Amino acid sequence: MGYMGGKRIGKLKMDEVPDYSHSEAVRLAEEVKEFGYELYEWAGEKKYCDVENKAQELSGAGAKAIYLLTLN
Repeated sequence: MGYMGGKRIGKLKMDEVPDYSHSEAVRLAEEVKEFGYELYEWAGEKKYCDVENKAQELSGAGAKAIYLLTLN
């Protein structure tokens, strides 16, 4: 990203994907929402306005998924 001047944040660690279950889907949506909020806080400290906006969108997508999973 341009803000970082070409520096990388770190390597992405991929966990194994569990078999589908409703509780796992809810847990994943909660993790997405939580990550979005943590990213928002980090971007706010760094004054990365564009990243803050995307983090809010991500958190909102997690919250929407949690809601939609209740309609199941």
